Amino acid sequence: MYYLPNISYDPKIRVVIHVYLKNDCVIYSKEIHHR
Repeated sequence: MYYLPNISYDPKIRVVIHVYLKNDCVIYSKEIHHR
């Protein structure tokens, strides 16, 4: 169960989400928090 945080206002973050979603729709969530 992967949830999408508030990253609509950030275009740079959006790219990371797409890439991670393709590989892992669960790790990206942690990365976003770190960034």
